[in-house]
Amino acid sequence: MRQDSQLILRSVYACAIRTLIDKMLSTNGGKVRIYMRAIADYITNEPNLLSFSKGDIIQIINRNDGTLPMEQNSEQWLYGRIGNHFGNLPANYVEPLNSFGQVTIIASFFFLLLR
Repeated sequence: MRQDSQLILRSVYACAIRTLIDKMLSTNGGKVRIYMRAIADYITNEPNLLSFSKGDIIQIINRNDGTLPMEQNSEQWLYGRIGNHFGNLPANYVEPLNSFGQVTIIASFFFLLLR
């Protein structure tokens, strides 16, 4: 499936599936997970920096000052992970991922999964 595509599925369990997907994508022990999408490649050999390719989905853990990102500028660095790889990354190489994993109930037996 292409990135930024929509998938419409039919299921009598649409509401239960939505609840499960929302729970898995948005919480971790009561903490909100923040995901961002890479808008450009960032390749580095530095061990404390995270390399990624355009389109990669990155979970943001926190900023260097321990707070979660709110507003970005070109001088901000974030701390994130892709799989088991962790590291700092420049904030201007990523954008908020508002629609990834969002599920919309179209009818009681249809749901729409945006990726």
